[in-house]
Amino acid sequence: MKLSLALLLLLVPQPILADSVPSADLFEPLTCLLRPNRSSDIGAETGAIVADIKVRRTSHVKKGDLLVQLDDRIAQADLAKATITSGITSEKLKRAEAVTAGRVISAEEVGSLRADAAMAAADFQRAQLQVDRAKILAPFDGTVADVMTEAGQLINAQPLLRLIDTHRLRAEVVLPAEAFGTLKVGDTMPLTVDLTQAKVAARVATIDSYIDASSNSFTVIAEIENPQDAIPAGTSCKLDR
Repeated sequence: MKLSLALLLLLVPQPILADSVPSADLFEPLTCLLRPNRSSDIGAETGAIVADIKVRRTSHVKKGDLLVQLDDRIAQADLAKATITSGITSEKLKRAEAVTAGRVISAEEVGSLRADAAMAAADFQRAQLQVDRAKILAPFDGTVADVMTEAGQLINAQPLLRLIDTHRLRAEVVLPAEAFGTLKVGDTMPLTVDLTQAKVAARVATIDSYIDASSNSFTVIAEIENPQDAIPAGTSCKLDR
């Protein structure tokens, strides 16, 4: 019995076309977690005593707001002294420069006064820096997630509080290796938040360029706008089918 050409073509396995690569939404994520866009443990540069804590857990702060005030009494005294010294040397230099043309004072003496004035100005800047370093300021707009110190505590170079930015979230989506190449930066991933069942659109920001050999997977980071903090950070999510 002879088979027709059309039937033979049906029986022969056909090659998979390039545009038939499975979409990422056909793959179940291994994990999907929503994290704050930014999270930072804020600390002091040097050892000091905590004088006052200006915020508490859940406080909303703006960039530049004072979070913690360290004891700066010695720094303030040094600044006052440097201010006086800088003023005196500057005034001496002005008077000397005014009479130099009449040769009442030598050029060498004027040069020495200029050096003194420059040193006094440097001491003033250093003292001002020490005063500024006693003020722990917010590096970005955010919410205080944890306070790890209290007034009167002697601290070293250690975290004093944790600040997070939840107005934008990062979805960390771990996908199986089979999904590699099905997404590109700028794509939109529809997600469902497990806790609230809210449906959100996440924009792909980064994609791993490698496969993790131990788990045979790769990670996609997608960003979600959350200006009203309606979506809680820390909850899990899944791809919306």
